[in-house]
Amino acid sequence: MTGIYRTILIHTLWWLSMTCSAQVSRTFIVHPEQNALHHLNTHLSIYEDTSRQLSFQQITQPHYQSLFKPYNSQLASPLNPQYVYWGKLTLLNKVAQQNHWILQAPGHNSSVEVYIYHDNGEVHIKKAGQFVAAADKDINEATYSLIPLHLPYNQPHTVYIRIATLYKEVPSFDLKLYHPASISNYREWKRFTQGLFQGFFWILILYNLLLFFTTRNTPYGYYSLYLFFIALYSLYFQGFVREHLLGYYTHYNSIIWLLSVNGTSIAYYLFLRSFLHTPRLIPTTDVWIRYYIVIRLGALFVELTLYYGLQNADLTNLVTLIVAGIDVLFSLTVLTILYRTKDKAARYFIGGGLFLYTTVILLVFTHGYSKLLYAIIYQVGTTLEILVFSLGLGYKTRKTEHEKQDAQQALIDQLHEKDELQRQHAEELESKVLARTNEVRQQQEELLQQTEHLIEANLVIEEKNNKINESINAASNIQAAILPRIERIKKSIPELFIFFKPLDIVSGDFYWFGTYEDNLQGGNVQSPSKKIVLAAVDCTGHGIPGAFMSILGDVYLNHLVNIEKITAPDIILNRLHKGIRHTLKQDITLNRNGMDVSLVVIDPERKTLDFAGAKNSLLYVQNGILTEVKGDKQSVGGEQREKNRIFSSHTIDIQSSTMIYLYSDGYQDQFGGANDKKFMKKHFRKLLFSIHQKTAAEQHDHLETTLNNWMGKGGQIDDILVLGARLEF
Repeated sequence: MTGIYRTILIHTLWWLSMTCSAQVSRTFIVHPEQNALHHLNTHLSIYEDTSRQLSFQQITQPHYQSLFKPYNSQLASPLNPQYVYWGKLTLLNKVAQQNHWILQAPGHNSSVEVYIYHDNGEVHIKKAGQFVAAADKDINEATYSLIPLHLPYNQPHTVYIRIATLYKEVPSFDLKLYHPASISNYREWKRFTQGLFQGFFWILILYNLLLFFTTRNTPYGYYSLYLFFIALYSLYFQGFVREHLLGYYTHYNSIIWLLSVNGTSIAYYLFLRSFLHTPRLIPTTDVWIRYYIVIRLGALFVELTLYYGLQNADLTNLVTLIVAGIDVLFSLTVLTILYRTKDKAARYFIGGGLFLYTTVILLVFTHGYSKLLYAIIYQVGTTLEILVFSLGLGYKTRKTEHEKQDAQQALIDQLHEKDELQRQHAEELESKVLARTNEVRQQQEELLQQTEHLIEANLVIEEKNNKINESINAASNIQAAILPRIERIKKSIPELFIFFKPLDIVSGDFYWFGTYEDNLQGGNVQSPSKKIVLAAVDCTGHGIPGAFMSILGDVYLNHLVNIEKITAPDIILNRLHKGIRHTLKQDITLNRNGMDVSLVVIDPERKTLDFAGAKNSLLYVQNGILTEVKGDKQSVGGEQREKNRIFSSHTIDIQSSTMIYLYSDGYQDQFGGANDKKFMKKHFRKLLFSIHQKTAAEQHDHLETTLNNWMGKGGQIDDILVLGARLEF
């Protein structure tokens, strides 16, 4: 019984001391006419705990109660980040119909504990602050430290606030009492504006990533990276990172801050260099831009070291502000230099920069006013900047496409001019020879003089023919440039050879290669499925007419696969046929030029091969068996007697190693041998089967040696194209 009495006595004395301390402290009265917001610092008393070890039971003892000082007088000397500070105030609610309130306490780089003492002796403990896990908070809000208070009408309640800062952050008290409706409205507006902002930005990020992976155009990749860091910083500033992503790992929140700030600057300059081609536009300044990117990477390392290594938040903030100031000056300098270049694409970048720095100025003037207003200005400003940048990207894309079309049209015009020039020269030569012949018959005595004139004419003709040949050689270089590089094809199919032997300087045979990454499967976004398109095409004729047709075929295949994204081989041939007939107006003219095509679409992920052919076949060797898949009997383009020309598709399983061959008819139609006969299709198939186990390079050499031996001293009669590829995925 004595122990029970002693326990009752101790609790009674403790309750009396708490009650006395509550009455002695300055009471803050919550008035009805100030129903929304109350500033509490004027009624706050604080105590400096230099030991950082005092508990709530100890701090409520009379000895420590006498050491509390008014907060305003304590500010004469700055608070020490190495100490723990206790705040105390008494609240008296005079709003009859409102018992629930929300206390806002400081929480940056700190851990906050709030002890609410009631007259009945109960003590409620609530936690808040940056370094308190989301699950331990009553209100999961990261931008402010919010603690719900229950304040019954006309009953005084003493509240103790314990603040312990980390990373040498100087503690501060900025206590406010809010009506719950004010906080609810703030949080709803925050979620609404952030939702709009993040939705807009992530649509742009995914769209530009899709463009990057389909076109391999680096500006889209860097632009997506820049958008990502802007969106990430907005999530950090509005507290969504701490609230939803790092709620249990609060000490890592500042990594997101430092990474997003420095990453935004680095991605900005990477996008600038790639979008405007600054190595060519401003080469000297571009060197400094590259150095500055390295400096920003170093700044990120320094800031992380200061914050997590030295654990000094104030010094980290100072370094971050200095680097941001340097960033502004450097960016303005670069934009000024770009303005002087008079480059139209640069004007879009400058326009986006003006929106950005207008936003920075507004943020400086509104700093400390309202975090929600600060965030909205940041979001509107960056959104306007990004809209201008997007317009610039669109302008750049259109300009590049127009330049490509102009180059293709110039090549076609040049080939037309060379063909017309050759015809005119041939007619001129014929006319001069006929005139000289008639003159010889009429005046034998003028033979020597006419011969001299003929020699002079032949010299002129020879000179002009040389010029024609030079032009045709130039056209050959252009045609060679249009053909895909074998090194590029081997990145997708390493074991591959192309035996390509034009009859003339320019060729009517050509090969085509393309890739396509199909990201949409079954309506859901999956990992990209890369498809490979290979074609061997034999155009009507050879030389310049064949070259015209090869360029036309290359343009259409590029459009169908790379622009319209068609990867079904039968549909490609159907569309190619219609395009050739439409372009050459074959339904109303006597033009009958066309193409014999063998085309495959390879899907490495599904390990399938789809084939469609126009007169030409596909040969493949699988498990030691040579198989021929015949194409349709009609050509692409040319005469069409049936109502609709539809090509068929064949699918082949390539789970095991498969050697495929695409070819024109030039090799098998070549005359030679002892009896000067054609090489023939049967002989050609046996030859391919006999060499299919060799490497691609060895097969190429074997085909070339066999052809040379077969032709002997005879001449080549047609363009020759044989394409072989070993499919092992």
